[in-house]
Amino acid sequence: MNENTTIPPVEGVGFLIVQVATANGSIPLENASVRVSRVESDGRTVLYELKTGADGRTRYLPLPTPPRAQSLSYTAGARPYAIYTIEVSHPEYSPINFESVPIFDGIISIQQANLSPVPENGMSGAATYRTPNVFESPQNDL
Repeated sequence: MNENTTIPPVEGVGFLIVQVATANGSIPLENASVRVSRVESDGRTVLYELKTGADGRTRYLPLPTPPRAQSLSYTAGARPYAIYTIEVSHPEYSPINFESVPIFDGIISIQQANLSPVPENGMSGAATYRTPNVFESPQNDL
């Protein structure tokens, strides 16, 4: 074997289900649009664009992740999970976005998206939620 040959790391696969509802999660929303993307060095790559079913859920979405073994020991600068962005919309509801959603190898993650009806005046604003990255340096308030 040539010593200069590097073997690429084995990629893992995590799974995502997006559950879309209204009324604080009690009423599932059918036909909500869901877009799952990944931010990369050359821009954003959309991996899935789909609609929710009658139960308000998407199907299981397989997503590439770092291998599970990467989470067993700390390596500076290496995340043991992949980060995705989820955009959810429905014509009668205010859209919602989730940024920095972590997906781990071998784990089924469920993202709950509770949409609010568009007010009668038709003015709605998208809500954006960002999951904090545990590998970022905390801000020191002292």
